[in-house]
Amino acid sequence: MENFLSYFQNSNDLKRFIQSNTDRKRVMAICFSLIIILLFYQIVIYVQGNISAYNKAQRIYFAPNRNTHLNPYTDQTKLNDKAQSPPACLIIIRTADGQFGNRMFLFASAYGLARLHQCTLYVAPWILNDLRAIFRIDINQTKVHLTTNDSVVSNPKEIFGRYSACTLFSDLFRIPLNSTYSRYEMIGFYQAYGYFEKYREEINFLFQFKPEPVSRNVALVEQLLKG
Repeated sequence: MENFLSYFQNSNDLKRFIQSNTDRKRVMAICFSLIIILLFYQIVIYVQGNISAYNKAQRIYFAPNRNTHLNPYTDQTKLNDKAQSPPACLIIIRTADGQFGNRMFLFASAYGLARLHQCTLYVAPWILNDLRAIFRIDINQTKVHLTTNDSVVSNPKEIFGRYSACTLFSDLFRIPLNSTYSRYEMIGFYQAYGYFEKYREEINFLFQFKPEPVSRNVALVEQLLKG
């Protein structure tokens, strides 16, 4: 300690040394704080930019109307404002891989695309009957035109079919829809909720359980709950 103090000629030199060290630490602390603030600011700008880009993509790929709400408990919400002119496109599902859940996804995705682009929806009668064994599928209460007429899919040369393995094809959301897809057949596994996310409430309305399947399974559910 004495050797250290010997470097200073008087107390004023020591005071200046201490003050200099204190000022240096203070400057370093201020610089460090500024760096932290700048990094935080950059992170905030980056996150906001990503959110803005995502919202912009949503506006590009999805139609802007999110106001349709179908009450699943009444029939007073019947929609009568279907497109007046004949739809210029057709969404087709007539094959379904997998089990019942896969068919639910396929139908919901096809409905979402038909709703987005105001296309007619063709559903093979066997798929519709299969779903209606459990759910109401009261599609006449929605804005989508449904057909089960096989004549609209009789010419395979007019149909663009694409297989999906749970892929979300972004080109299907662009408005207007690619003219090549004027008759678009969905094949495989369209298990991506993005196809019908915009119309989730309408899907919930369509997938209302019929009373018969519910009543048949009440005893089983009660037994499971007791177990």
